[in-house]
Amino acid sequence: MHGATCTRRRWAALVVLWVLTAACADSAPSSAPVSTTPITAPATRTRPRDGRLRIGVLLPLSGTGATFGAPLVEGVQLAAAEINAAGGVNARPVELITQDVGSDTSTAAGAVRKLLASDVDAIVGPASSNIALNVLGSIVEAGVVSCSPTAAAISLTQFPTHGLFFRTIPSDAVQAAAMADVIDQSGRRSTAVFYPNDDYGKAFFQQLNAALVGHGIDVTPAPFDPASADLSSVVVAALGANPAVLAIVSDSAGGTRVLAALRLLTANQPSLIRPIVVNDPLRRADIAGTIGTTAPLLSQIKGTSPDSAPASEAFSKDFAAKFPGLPSTYAAYAYDCTNLLAIASQAAGSDDPAAIAAAVADVSRNGTHCATYKECAALLGQNRNIDYDGASGSVDLNSHGDVTSGRFEQFGFDGTGRDVTLSEFAVNAGT
Repeated sequence: MHGATCTRRRWAALVVLWVLTAACADSAPSSAPVSTTPITAPATRTRPRDGRLRIGVLLPLSGTGATFGAPLVEGVQLAAAEINAAGGVNARPVELITQDVGSDTSTAAGAVRKLLASDVDAIVGPASSNIALNVLGSIVEAGVVSCSPTAAAISLTQFPTHGLFFRTIPSDAVQAAAMADVIDQSGRRSTAVFYPNDDYGKAFFQQLNAALVGHGIDVTPAPFDPASADLSSVVVAALGANPAVLAIVSDSAGGTRVLAALRLLTANQPSLIRPIVVNDPLRRADIAGTIGTTAPLLSQIKGTSPDSAPASEAFSKDFAAKFPGLPSTYAAYAYDCTNLLAIASQAAGSDDPAAIAAAVADVSRNGTHCATYKECAALLGQNRNIDYDGASGSVDLNSHGDVTSGRFEQFGFDGTGRDVTLSEFAVNAGT
Protein backbone atom coordinates (compact mmCIF):
# COMPACT_ATOMS: atom_id res chain seq x y z
CA MET A 1 0.00 0.00 0.00
CA HIS A 2 2.81 2.37 0.87
CA GLY A 3 4.53 1.70 -2.45
CA ALA A 4 1.33 2.43 -4.38
CA THR A 5 0.92 5.67 -2.48
CA CYS A 6 4.47 6.76 -3.31
CA THR A 7 3.86 5.97 -6.97
CA ARG A 8 0.75 8.11 -6.93
CA ARG A 9 2.70 11.00 -5.38
CA ARG A 10 5.36 10.80 -8.09
CA TRP A 11 2.64 10.87 -10.74
CA ALA A 12 1.07 13.84 -8.96
CA ALA A 13 4.39 15.67 -9.30
CA LEU A 14 4.47 14.82 -13.02
CA VAL A 15 0.94 16.17 -13.32
CA VAL A 16 1.96 19.47 -11.74
CA LEU A 17 4.91 19.78 -14.12
CA TRP A 18 2.67 19.10 -17.13
CA VAL A 19 0.08 21.57 -15.89
CA LEU A 20 2.77 24.24 -15.84
CA THR A 21 4.28 23.43 -19.24
CA ALA A 22 0.82 23.13 -20.79
CA ALA A 23 -0.13 26.52 -19.32
CA CYS A 24 -2.99 25.22 -17.23
CA ALA A 25 -3.03 28.34 -15.06
CA ASP A 26 -4.65 31.50 -16.33
CA SER A 27 -1.44 33.45 -15.82
CA ALA A 28 0.72 31.19 -17.96
CA PRO A 29 1.79 32.43 -21.39
CA SER A 30 -0.15 31.31 -24.41
CA SER A 31 0.69 31.12 -28.09
CA ALA A 32 -2.76 32.45 -28.94
CA PRO A 33 -4.82 35.18 -27.30
CA VAL A 34 -7.34 34.13 -24.69
CA SER A 35 -10.80 35.11 -25.85
CA THR A 36 -13.39 36.16 -23.33
CA THR A 37 -15.59 37.92 -25.87
CA PRO A 38 -19.22 37.03 -25.19
CA ILE A 39 -20.51 34.43 -27.61
CA THR A 40 -23.81 35.55 -29.08
CA ALA A 41 -25.42 32.11 -29.30
CA PRO A 42 -24.51 28.51 -30.03
CA ALA A 43 -25.14 27.38 -33.57
CA THR A 44 -28.26 25.41 -34.41
CA ARG A 45 -27.20 21.86 -35.16
CA THR A 46 -28.02 20.85 -38.73
CA ARG A 47 -27.02 17.18 -38.56
CA PRO A 48 -30.10 14.98 -38.25
CA ARG A 49 -30.33 13.35 -34.86
CA ASP A 50 -29.57 9.67 -35.33
CA GLY A 51 -29.91 8.66 -31.68
CA ARG A 52 -26.25 7.69 -31.28
CA LEU A 53 -24.24 9.62 -28.72
CA ARG A 54 -20.85 10.59 -30.20
CA ILE A 55 -18.31 11.75 -27.64
CA GLY A 56 -15.12 13.47 -28.72
CA VAL A 57 -12.06 12.83 -26.56
CA LEU A 58 -9.95 16.01 -26.51
CA LEU A 59 -7.01 15.08 -24.29
CA PRO A 60 -3.19 15.07 -24.55
CA LEU A 61 -1.76 11.97 -26.22
CA SER A 62 1.68 13.27 -27.21
CA GLY A 63 4.36 15.68 -26.10
CA THR A 64 4.76 16.85 -22.52
CA GLY A 65 1.18 15.97 -21.65
CA ALA A 66 1.16 12.37 -22.87
CA THR A 67 2.00 10.86 -19.47
CA PHE A 68 -0.68 12.95 -17.81
CA GLY A 69 -3.25 12.27 -20.54
CA ALA A 70 -2.97 8.48 -20.63
CA PRO A 71 -4.99 7.80 -17.44
CA LEU A 72 -7.60 10.38 -18.50
CA VAL A 73 -8.12 8.71 -21.87
CA GLU A 74 -8.37 5.29 -20.24
CA GLY A 75 -10.91 6.69 -17.76
CA VAL A 76 -13.09 7.73 -20.70
CA GLN A 77 -12.66 4.35 -22.39
CA LEU A 78 -13.55 2.45 -19.21
CA ALA A 79 -16.74 4.48 -18.82
CA ALA A 80 -17.71 3.96 -22.47
CA ALA A 81 -17.12 0.22 -22.21
CA GLU A 82 -19.36 0.00 -19.14
CA ILE A 83 -22.04 2.15 -20.78
CA ASN A 84 -22.14 -0.04 -23.87
CA ALA A 85 -22.13 -3.21 -21.78
CA ALA A 86 -25.21 -1.83 -20.02
CA GLY A 87 -27.07 -1.41 -23.33
CA GLY A 88 -25.69 1.92 -24.47
CA VAL A 89 -27.42 5.29 -24.41
CA ASN A 90 -30.96 5.39 -25.72
CA ALA A 91 -30.43 1.78 -26.88
CA ARG A 92 -27.46 2.73 -29.09
CA PRO A 93 -23.75 2.16 -28.40
CA VAL A 94 -21.72 5.23 -27.46
CA GLU A 95 -19.10 6.12 -30.06
CA LEU A 96 -15.76 7.65 -29.03
CA ILE A 97 -13.80 9.83 -31.46
CA THR A 98 -10.35 10.73 -30.15
CA GLN A 99 -8.12 13.65 -31.11
CA ASP A 100 -4.77 14.57 -29.57
CA VAL A 101 -4.98 18.01 -27.99
CA GLY A 102 -1.19 18.22 -27.90
CA SER A 103 0.62 20.71 -25.70
CA ASP A 104 -0.24 24.08 -27.22
CA THR A 105 -3.25 26.06 -28.34
CA SER A 106 -2.59 25.77 -32.08
CA THR A 107 -2.53 21.96 -31.93
CA ALA A 108 -5.61 22.03 -29.73
CA ALA A 109 -7.49 24.27 -32.18
CA GLY A 110 -6.80 21.81 -34.99
CA ALA A 111 -7.99 18.90 -32.85
CA VAL A 112 -11.22 20.76 -32.07
CA ARG A 113 -11.86 21.43 -35.76
CA LYS A 114 -11.47 17.72 -36.53
CA LEU A 115 -13.86 16.72 -33.74
CA LEU A 116 -16.47 19.24 -34.83
CA ALA A 117 -16.13 18.02 -38.43
CA SER A 118 -16.86 14.52 -37.10
CA ASP A 119 -20.21 15.78 -35.77
CA VAL A 120 -19.58 14.90 -32.14
CA ASP A 121 -22.41 15.67 -29.74
CA ALA A 122 -20.20 16.08 -26.69
CA ILE A 123 -16.53 16.43 -25.79
CA VAL A 124 -14.54 15.23 -22.78
CA GLY A 125 -11.74 17.78 -22.38
CA PRO A 126 -9.67 19.84 -22.65
CA ALA A 127 -7.45 19.02 -19.69
CA SER A 128 -5.67 22.39 -19.52
CA SER A 129 -7.39 25.58 -18.37
CA ASN A 130 -5.47 27.76 -20.79
CA ILE A 131 -6.31 25.53 -23.72
CA ALA A 132 -9.94 25.45 -22.59
CA LEU A 133 -10.05 29.24 -22.53
CA ASN A 134 -8.70 29.29 -26.08
CA VAL A 135 -10.91 26.64 -27.69
CA LEU A 136 -14.17 26.79 -25.73
CA GLY A 137 -15.43 29.60 -27.93
CA SER A 138 -15.29 27.34 -31.00
CA ILE A 139 -16.89 24.42 -29.16
CA VAL A 140 -19.73 26.52 -27.79
CA GLU A 141 -20.35 28.32 -31.08
CA ALA A 142 -20.69 24.90 -32.71
CA GLY A 143 -23.38 24.04 -30.16
CA VAL A 144 -21.46 21.12 -28.62
CA VAL A 145 -21.53 20.30 -24.90
CA SER A 146 -18.21 19.63 -23.15
CA CYS A 147 -16.87 18.47 -19.79
CA SER A 148 -13.30 18.97 -18.57
CA PRO A 149 -11.86 16.54 -16.03
CA THR A 150 -8.95 18.74 -14.90
CA ALA A 151 -9.26 22.40 -15.98
CA ALA A 152 -9.52 24.23 -12.64
CA ALA A 153 -9.10 27.94 -13.47
CA ILE A 154 -11.55 30.25 -11.74
CA SER A 155 -12.01 32.27 -14.95
CA LEU A 156 -13.74 29.32 -16.61
CA THR A 157 -16.68 29.84 -14.26
CA GLN A 158 -17.48 33.16 -15.94
CA PHE A 159 -16.58 32.15 -19.48
CA PRO A 160 -19.61 32.66 -21.78
CA THR A 161 -20.44 29.00 -22.45
CA HIS A 162 -24.25 29.32 -22.59
CA GLY A 163 -24.54 26.36 -20.22
CA LEU A 164 -22.58 24.03 -22.54
CA PHE A 165 -19.50 23.51 -20.33
CA PHE A 166 -19.06 21.47 -17.16
CA ARG A 167 -16.12 20.15 -15.14
CA THR A 168 -15.66 17.44 -12.54
CA ILE A 169 -12.41 18.73 -10.98
CA PRO A 170 -13.04 21.32 -8.26
CA SER A 171 -12.42 24.88 -9.38
CA ASP A 172 -9.53 26.81 -7.87
CA ALA A 173 -12.24 28.66 -5.96
CA VAL A 174 -12.77 25.45 -3.97
CA GLN A 175 -9.01 25.11 -3.48
CA ALA A 176 -9.01 28.65 -2.09
CA ALA A 177 -11.52 27.46 0.51
CA ALA A 178 -9.25 24.47 1.22
CA MET A 179 -6.25 26.75 1.79
CA ALA A 180 -8.32 28.94 4.10
CA ASP A 181 -9.32 25.86 6.11
CA VAL A 182 -5.65 24.85 6.54
CA ILE A 183 -4.74 28.36 7.69
CA ASP A 184 -7.71 28.48 10.05
CA GLN A 185 -6.76 25.12 11.58
CA SER A 186 -3.33 26.53 12.44
CA GLY A 187 -5.04 28.68 15.05
CA ARG A 188 -3.30 31.81 13.80
CA ARG A 189 -5.47 34.80 13.02
CA SER A 190 -3.53 36.85 10.47
CA THR A 191 -1.88 36.09 7.15
CA ALA A 192 -0.11 37.77 4.27
CA VAL A 193 -1.10 36.43 0.86
CA PHE A 194 1.44 36.57 -1.98
CA TYR A 195 -0.12 36.40 -5.44
CA PRO A 196 0.79 37.47 -8.99
CA ASN A 197 -0.86 40.71 -10.00
CA ASP A 198 -2.56 39.21 -13.06
CA ASP A 199 -5.98 37.76 -13.86
CA TYR A 200 -5.15 34.35 -12.40
CA GLY A 201 -3.64 35.69 -9.19
CA LYS A 202 -6.26 38.34 -8.57
CA ALA A 203 -9.15 35.89 -9.07
CA PHE A 204 -7.57 33.34 -6.72
CA PHE A 205 -6.76 36.00 -4.11
CA GLN A 206 -10.33 37.31 -4.21
CA GLN A 207 -11.67 33.86 -3.36
CA LEU A 208 -9.02 33.15 -0.72
CA ASN A 209 -9.46 36.56 0.90
CA ALA A 210 -13.22 36.05 1.19
CA ALA A 211 -12.73 32.61 2.75
CA LEU A 212 -10.13 33.89 5.22
CA VAL A 213 -12.28 36.84 6.26
CA GLY A 214 -15.12 34.37 6.76
CA HIS A 215 -12.90 32.54 9.25
CA GLY A 216 -12.16 35.81 11.05
CA ILE A 217 -8.56 36.00 9.83
CA ASP A 218 -6.92 39.34 9.05
CA VAL A 219 -5.43 39.50 5.55
CA THR A 220 -2.49 41.51 4.22
CA PRO A 221 -2.50 41.46 0.40
CA ALA A 222 0.98 41.04 -1.13
CA PRO A 223 0.61 41.25 -4.92
CA PHE A 224 3.76 40.93 -7.00
CA ASP A 225 4.77 41.47 -10.59
CA PRO A 226 4.90 37.97 -12.16
CA ALA A 227 7.73 39.16 -14.43
CA SER A 228 9.92 40.42 -11.57
CA ALA A 229 13.01 38.31 -10.83
CA ASP A 230 13.57 39.76 -7.36
CA LEU A 231 10.65 39.85 -4.93
CA SER A 232 12.63 40.88 -1.84
CA SER A 233 10.86 44.23 -1.49
CA VAL A 234 7.44 42.57 -1.66
CA VAL A 235 8.44 40.05 1.03
CA VAL A 236 9.91 42.73 3.30
CA ALA A 237 6.76 44.85 3.01
CA ALA A 238 4.48 41.89 3.75
CA LEU A 239 6.47 40.78 6.80
CA GLY A 240 6.36 44.36 8.04
CA ALA A 241 2.70 43.77 8.85
CA ASN A 242 3.80 40.93 11.18
CA PRO A 243 1.43 38.26 9.80
CA ALA A 244 1.24 34.99 11.74
CA VAL A 245 1.02 32.87 8.54
CA LEU A 246 2.23 33.37 4.99
CA ALA A 247 0.21 32.12 2.02
CA ILE A 248 1.48 31.79 -1.55
CA VAL A 249 -0.89 31.57 -4.50
CA SER A 250 1.02 31.27 -7.76
CA ASP A 251 2.38 29.09 -10.50
CA SER A 252 5.64 27.38 -9.60
CA ALA A 253 7.87 30.08 -11.11
CA GLY A 254 6.41 32.94 -9.10
CA GLY A 255 6.00 30.84 -5.99
CA THR A 256 9.62 29.72 -5.96
CA ARG A 257 10.76 33.34 -6.33
CA VAL A 258 8.74 34.24 -3.25
CA LEU A 259 10.32 31.32 -1.37
CA ALA A 260 13.79 32.32 -2.54
CA ALA A 261 13.26 35.86 -1.22
CA LEU A 262 11.95 34.46 2.07
CA ARG A 263 14.99 32.23 2.42
CA LEU A 264 17.40 35.13 1.95
CA LEU A 265 15.53 37.33 4.41
CA THR A 266 15.07 34.70 7.13
CA ALA A 267 18.60 33.28 6.88
CA ASN A 268 19.87 36.16 9.02
CA GLN A 269 16.59 36.82 10.82
CA PRO A 270 15.14 33.41 11.80
CA SER A 271 12.59 35.15 14.02
CA LEU A 272 10.78 36.12 10.80
CA ILE A 273 10.10 32.49 9.86
CA ARG A 274 6.38 31.76 9.72
CA PRO A 275 4.21 28.80 8.72
CA ILE A 276 3.67 28.87 4.94
CA VAL A 277 0.60 27.58 3.09
CA VAL A 278 0.86 27.13 -0.70
CA ASN A 279 -1.32 25.99 -3.58
CA ASP A 280 -0.72 22.90 -5.71
CA PRO A 281 1.80 24.21 -8.32
CA LEU A 282 4.38 24.32 -5.51
CA ARG A 283 4.03 20.59 -4.91
CA ARG A 284 7.32 20.08 -6.72
CA ALA A 285 10.10 17.57 -6.19
CA ASP A 286 12.72 20.29 -6.83
CA ILE A 287 11.43 22.73 -4.23
CA ALA A 288 14.41 21.92 -1.99
CA GLY A 289 16.67 23.26 -4.73
CA THR A 290 15.16 26.68 -4.10
CA ILE A 291 15.35 26.83 -0.31
CA GLY A 292 17.56 23.84 0.63
CA THR A 293 16.70 20.68 2.54
CA THR A 294 18.32 21.95 5.73
CA ALA A 295 16.57 25.33 5.68
CA PRO A 296 14.05 25.73 8.52
CA LEU A 297 11.73 27.18 5.89
CA LEU A 298 11.16 23.79 4.25
CA SER A 299 9.58 22.28 7.36
CA GLN A 300 7.18 25.24 7.59
CA ILE A 301 5.55 24.62 4.21
CA LYS A 302 2.15 23.01 3.94
CA GLY A 303 0.02 23.00 0.84
CA THR A 304 -3.23 21.84 -0.70
CA SER A 305 -3.80 19.97 -3.95
CA PRO A 306 -6.83 18.24 -5.45
CA ASP A 307 -6.80 14.53 -4.64
CA SER A 308 -5.65 12.74 -7.79
CA ALA A 309 -6.70 9.27 -6.63
CA PRO A 310 -10.19 7.82 -7.17
CA ALA A 311 -12.66 8.06 -4.31
CA SER A 312 -14.24 4.77 -5.38
CA GLU A 313 -12.52 1.51 -4.45
CA ALA A 314 -14.61 -0.31 -7.06
CA PHE A 315 -13.36 2.02 -9.77
CA SER A 316 -9.76 1.58 -8.62
CA LYS A 317 -10.07 -2.21 -8.90
CA ASP A 318 -11.76 -2.07 -12.30
CA PHE A 319 -9.21 0.40 -13.65
CA ALA A 320 -6.28 -1.69 -12.40
CA ALA A 321 -7.76 -4.83 -13.94
CA LYS A 322 -8.35 -3.23 -17.32
CA PHE A 323 -5.14 -1.16 -17.46
CA PRO A 324 -2.56 -3.04 -15.36
CA GLY A 325 0.47 -0.97 -14.43
CA LEU A 326 -1.09 2.37 -15.40
CA PRO A 327 -1.59 4.78 -12.47
CA SER A 328 -5.15 6.05 -12.19
CA THR A 329 -4.05 9.65 -11.62
CA TYR A 330 -7.09 11.91 -12.25
CA ALA A 331 -8.71 9.13 -14.33
CA ALA A 332 -11.81 9.20 -12.12
CA TYR A 333 -12.57 12.78 -13.16
CA ALA A 334 -12.54 11.81 -16.86
CA TYR A 335 -14.64 8.72 -16.12
CA ASP A 336 -17.21 10.90 -14.36
CA CYS A 337 -17.33 13.42 -17.23
CA THR A 338 -18.15 10.59 -19.64
CA ASN A 339 -20.80 9.11 -17.37
CA LEU A 340 -22.45 12.47 -16.71
CA LEU A 341 -22.76 13.19 -20.43
CA ALA A 342 -24.15 9.71 -21.13
CA ILE A 343 -26.58 9.76 -18.20
CA ALA A 344 -27.81 13.22 -19.21
CA SER A 345 -28.34 12.00 -22.78
CA GLN A 346 -30.30 9.01 -21.48
CA ALA A 347 -32.37 11.26 -19.20
CA ALA A 348 -33.11 13.63 -22.08
CA GLY A 349 -33.89 10.78 -24.46
CA SER A 350 -31.80 12.53 -27.07
CA ASP A 351 -28.28 12.94 -28.43
CA ASP A 352 -28.91 16.66 -29.02
CA PRO A 353 -26.15 18.63 -27.23
CA ALA A 354 -28.53 21.30 -25.94
CA ALA A 355 -30.81 18.66 -24.43
CA ILE A 356 -27.82 16.89 -22.87
CA ALA A 357 -26.50 20.14 -21.40
CA ALA A 358 -29.90 20.97 -19.93
CA ALA A 359 -29.97 17.63 -18.09
CA VAL A 360 -26.38 17.37 -16.82
CA ALA A 361 -26.77 19.36 -13.61
CA ASP A 362 -30.12 17.72 -12.81
CA VAL A 363 -28.72 14.17 -12.92
CA SER A 364 -25.82 15.19 -10.67
CA ARG A 365 -27.87 16.21 -7.62
CA ASN A 366 -31.12 16.07 -5.65
CA GLY A 367 -32.22 12.55 -6.47
CA THR A 368 -31.71 8.89 -5.69
CA HIS A 369 -28.02 8.07 -5.40
CA CYS A 370 -26.37 6.00 -8.13
CA ALA A 371 -22.68 5.36 -8.76
CA THR A 372 -22.53 3.80 -12.24
CA TYR A 373 -24.17 4.37 -15.59
CA LYS A 374 -26.01 1.04 -15.27
CA GLU A 375 -27.47 1.96 -11.88
CA CYS A 376 -28.46 5.44 -13.01
CA ALA A 377 -30.05 4.25 -16.28
CA ALA A 378 -32.12 1.71 -14.35
CA LEU A 379 -33.44 4.42 -12.04
CA LEU A 380 -34.23 6.67 -14.98
CA GLY A 381 -36.18 3.80 -16.47
CA GLN A 382 -38.33 3.90 -13.33
CA ASN A 383 -38.92 7.64 -13.81
CA ARG A 384 -36.81 8.46 -10.78
CA ASN A 385 -34.80 11.61 -10.20
CA ILE A 386 -31.16 10.65 -9.76
CA ASP A 387 -28.00 11.91 -8.11
CA TYR A 388 -24.86 10.57 -9.76
CA ASP A 389 -21.89 10.45 -7.41
CA GLY A 390 -19.05 8.87 -9.24
CA ALA A 391 -15.51 7.58 -9.07
CA SER A 392 -14.12 10.99 -8.09
CA GLY A 393 -16.67 11.47 -5.30
CA SER A 394 -19.56 13.92 -5.22
CA VAL A 395 -20.16 15.68 -8.53
CA ASP A 396 -23.05 17.92 -7.54
CA LEU A 397 -22.96 20.71 -10.14
CA ASN A 398 -24.07 24.29 -9.64
CA SER A 399 -25.55 26.68 -12.19
CA HIS A 400 -22.07 27.45 -13.57
CA GLY A 401 -21.32 23.77 -14.26
CA ASP A 402 -18.84 23.59 -11.36
CA VAL A 403 -18.76 20.93 -8.65
CA THR A 404 -19.62 22.44 -5.28
CA SER A 405 -17.20 20.32 -3.26
CA GLY A 406 -13.87 18.59 -3.68
CA ARG A 407 -11.41 16.17 -2.12
CA PHE A 408 -8.00 17.58 -1.26
CA GLU A 409 -4.68 16.48 0.12
CA GLN A 410 -2.65 18.51 2.58
CA PHE A 411 1.02 18.04 1.79
CA GLY A 412 4.41 18.98 3.18
CA PHE A 413 8.05 18.09 2.49
CA ASP A 414 10.39 15.64 4.18
CA GLY A 415 14.06 16.17 4.94
CA THR A 416 15.07 15.20 1.41
CA GLY A 417 12.71 17.71 -0.18
CA ARG A 418 10.23 15.07 -1.34
CA ASP A 419 6.56 15.95 -0.98
CA VAL A 420 4.55 13.86 1.46
CA THR A 421 0.82 13.68 2.07
CA LEU A 422 -0.07 14.82 5.58
CA SER A 423 -3.84 14.37 5.45
CA GLU A 424 -6.83 14.08 3.15
CA PHE A 425 -9.96 16.17 3.59
CA ALA A 426 -13.10 17.31 1.83
CA VAL A 427 -14.21 20.88 1.22
CA ASN A 428 -17.72 22.03 0.50
CA ALA A 429 -17.64 25.51 -0.99
CA GLY A 430 -21.41 25.78 -1.31
CA THR A 431 -23.19 26.98 -4.43
